[in-house]
Amino acid sequence: MSADLCAFTFLSVHDVLRAEKLLLEAGVKLRLIPVPSQVNPDCGLAVQVACGEVEQARRVLAPLSARVTGCHRLEGAAFTPWEGA
Repeated sequence: MSADLCAFTFLSVHDVLRAEKLLLEAGVKLRLIPVPSQVNPDCGLAVQVACGEVEQARRVLAPLSARVTGCHRLEGAAFTPWEGA
């Protein structure tokens, strides 16, 4: 994966696993990563993708859009809300 990384956060671990399945079926490279409780107190996992894949990932995750709590750019250990490009 690129050094330019983003992460999608969700309401629950179940949602993360559903997202993982959808993204893998669509051929999107990803990693599951821990999320600090300050970023998402409800779910400790996120789906990490290259920032260049965010728009494709959003399309793939459309069926789960109500369950996505955010998209963040990863800067070291910091999660910065993604503004897009």
